[in-house]
Amino acid sequence: MQVPVSVSLVSEVSEERNILNIVDVQMYSSLVKLHGTVAWIMPFISNLKALVGKKSRNVDEYASTDETNSAGVMLIKDIQQRACSKEFEFIQSKGTSGKRSVIVNQLNLFVDEKGVIRCRSRLETAPLLEASKTPILLPYKTYFSELVVSQANERMFHDGVGETLSAVRERYFILGVER
Repeated sequence: MQVPVSVSLVSEVSEERNILNIVDVQMYSSLVKLHGTVAWIMPFISNLKALVGKKSRNVDEYASTDETNSAGVMLIKDIQQRACSKEFEFIQSKGTSGKRSVIVNQLNLFVDEKGVIRCRSRLETAPLLEASKTPILLPYKTYFSELVVSQANERMFHDGVGETLSAVRERYFILGVER
């Protein structure tokens, strides 16, 4: 009798594609644990779909690197859709909505092939990794942004604010003002 509960969970995620309705980000102390949990939830949901559709699916004991990476992308997209919905709509409408978005113009925002909002920078022609040339936009004062900064601080062995900020900016651009 657990199948109807599973079916409602599967339909909620597949229709809205919003993992934040299932996972509470604030319950995790690190970004790695959060990504790992989401990487485990997505195959679980696929298994429920397969169970309902009577398809068989092999399940690995560990989450793969691809699953962990896609979990990170899914989390970022959900957080951006909640916090940066105006910017996302403005980018999708290509500025024809009539409303001006100062942040989109100033940061030269665009949506990449995975649906993540990124910033274009002056470093586009520099010999850097693509993530450094076009950092991911993260909203100001969210717990997820705090986890990103905390992970960068640990990665830099608590070496100081400058090194932590540099490590964060390798991949992310956190809006520095509340909108």
